[in-house]
Amino acid sequence: MTWNNLTEDGKIKSTYLDIDQEMVDGLIAEIESQGRNKYHPTNIKGTMTSYRTTSPHFIKIRPLLKECLGFDCQILDLWGHVLTGLEYIQPHVHSGMYDIENYGSFCYYLDVPEGSGPLYFADYDLEVTPQNKMLVYFDVDVVHEVSPNDELNIRRYTIAGNLKKM
Repeated sequence: MTWNNLTEDGKIKSTYLDIDQEMVDGLIAEIESQGRNKYHPTNIKGTMTSYRTTSPHFIKIRPLLKECLGFDCQILDLWGHVLTGLEYIQPHVHSGMYDIENYGSFCYYLDVPEGSGPLYFADYDLEVTPQNKMLVYFDVDVVHEVSPNDELNIRRYTIAGNLKKM
């Protein structure tokens, strides 16, 4: 797997994981069917699944994600979310949940139409334009957020998670 370091310190990097459309469609359907009410008390101001989603397609993608990451790890949390229109994700870190030395976070873009809100890393002033099947990995102590989409009719589907490096 070839990684593109997005920062000099290597704390943020990206690659692509090419999964088949049936898997993408299955993950999107599970996000739609399991998404909880909007604006529940998280950083995600949109619709999301449980932090530990274990529906069939979420189970199937775990080994694919681990293989793509290229290092031995245990995926601890895996969730999906959809941001529609002006929905967004507030600035946050995952380091309050885990030891920063041995843990990481990632997001994988399932369906991100043109005009989907970018992933922004404030400490680096780095904006990542999401693309379908892009996997972005970052350390748990990196502040990140997602801006609203450019248009109200855009639906942006992503899965995200936290992992422990073995």
